[in-house]
Amino acid sequence: MSDAVQTPSRVYDPTPYRTKSPSVEFSAGGLLCGGRYAWLVSPGGLLRVFQSSDGECVSQLSLSPGKGRRVAVSCSCELSPGTLSADSSARDQPLLALALTVDGVRANATLTVLDPFSSRLVRAVEVPWSVTSLCGVSGTALQSAAGLFSPALLQEFSGVLSVGCAEGHVLLVDLALCVSSVGQGSVQRPLRLVFADGVTQRGSSAVSSARGNGEQLACVDLLASNHKKGQFHYTSTNQATTRTFPTDSLAITSLHFAPQILCLLIGYSIGSFQLYDMRKMDVVHASPPPKTPIPVTHFTFQEPENDPKNNVYIWVARGSPEHANLDVENKLTLYQVLFDHKVCGERGTIYQDFSRCGPGFLYPLTPTPTRPHPNRSLSSSLLLCRTVELSRSGREPDESHDPAFHGPDLTVAMFVWGCGDPAHRDYIIGVFDLNQYYHSQVPRMLHWRTSGQQSGVLGCSYFSFYSLKPMTTNNTILDVAVMDVAPFLSSLPPIPESHLWPTSLSFNIRAITSEGLLNCSCPGLQRKALTELTRGDVAVFSCPQRVFSLCERADLLGHVWDLDHTDLEVWGNRRVGVWEYGSMSNGLRFRSRSEWCVGVWGYE
Repeated sequence: MSDAVQTPSRVYDPTPYRTKSPSVEFSAGGLLCGGRYAWLVSPGGLLRVFQSSDGECVSQLSLSPGKGRRVAVSCSCELSPGTLSADSSARDQPLLALALTVDGVRANATLTVLDPFSSRLVRAVEVPWSVTSLCGVSGTALQSAAGLFSPALLQEFSGVLSVGCAEGHVLLVDLALCVSSVGQGSVQRPLRLVFADGVTQRGSSAVSSARGNGEQLACVDLLASNHKKGQFHYTSTNQATTRTFPTDSLAITSLHFAPQILCLLIGYSIGSFQLYDMRKMDVVHASPPPKTPIPVTHFTFQEPENDPKNNVYIWVARGSPEHANLDVENKLTLYQVLFDHKVCGERGTIYQDFSRCGPGFLYPLTPTPTRPHPNRSLSSSLLLCRTVELSRSGREPDESHDPAFHGPDLTVAMFVWGCGDPAHRDYIIGVFDLNQYYHSQVPRMLHWRTSGQQSGVLGCSYFSFYSLKPMTTNNTILDVAVMDVAPFLSSLPPIPESHLWPTSLSFNIRAITSEGLLNCSCPGLQRKALTELTRGDVAVFSCPQRVFSLCERADLLGHVWDLDHTDLEVWGNRRVGVWEYGSMSNGLRFRSRSEWCVGVWGYE
């Protein structure tokens, strides 16, 4: 790996799952509550929930319709408390949505919504197609939009789950969480779906009828008008048919709801995607299908800070779905989306009146992140594509744009991908900072530059990378969570520019496999260097070349040093002392070992 690719400073011993049977097998799993809990499902359909800290099982629930039946999870999603209903105080724990297939039958699926902490089935409903993607859409994000969300029908829904299916269907399902008259259903006898019209008044009567029946849930098929005589008509923004596909060759492979723009992002197996405006109940943008169909696997949304224009950004990942190992090119594309207006409020900014959308930054997912080449991305797959919600508490608001400082900071995105043989994969983390990308004049590909005042130390100011080789396992990683992301708060006057790069962020990684939980810490360049300096270990300072080089890379020297390796070797051989980094030294220097003092300047 290149020097520009960091490695975790500490890898912890794997945490095994505490189960009565040590040989239990798991076929699917994921992380909940930002990595604090893990859920796993066995081939027999037994769901277990574990505490990530110690592997203790906190609940379990059988999802099998009968003894000896094999259950597979085709997709899943976490439904956070704030998006389940207009009353965000109704729940303090998330729900878990799982799409199940039984005995390999994919003609239909059972959609289950569970309370993973109380071992309770909340809803079970039969879907007439194979379910390929899930996403929570509902609640406060829609109903508190101050009249911006117009369809009265969806405002009646109590908990909305978007369901992507084979044959190009996207369903918005009313979970009716606040309606006591609706039964929960069961895996053996699930509830049935009633299709409503999402635009006309007849839709409201369908919702009332479904709730009155007690064994039905209402839903809206957003793309029903695209289906004609066994063909799917892929439409552009002006409703002109661009291409026609047989329905059995099409699937919805990714869904993501962006509350800031009140749009549902719809990804297709043919490689194109659409922005579906939930206010207009219509497609406002559709990318053209590429010549080579590469499935859209992930989306994530980013919002720049203090942008005078009404720009937002959407990452679109194309490639092999998780664990599918298709021989296709895996890549990330950053799209710029421009709106005509925006409204700033206490919950953040809502963008209105879509204008245009176009691709920008392109990044192939390869085993060599600092030298990406499309031909080397065929054996990779993306595991995590997520925007990190950072707190703004440590930042000083810009008086010219104060309203935008409500809500979370959405300028940092994290990606995790695996490369190589599925049985022996190497995993890589990519950290992208949208603010620094702006400062770099929005390049279209990876760009390297000199770090701060130090000559010859190269880095990327907006994209940093970690290699997780120390965490490499013979077991497939099922899910990854990034936790405790924090910037480096430098008090060095003036603050070196590189101290604001994503290489300075610290975070923890938690991953789950079928056999246990893996954890590691990534401190960032500056914290890593300062930790080395403050360890008080004489062996560390017996090789000053390495310590000096580490501090140089972290831009902690305070000014340009004119030292050659001979000087450092002489100092190291004499063992005259330890490095000091203090406010009076304006850089690094040696002090007598008898004083044994290590000062830290610029570290909080």
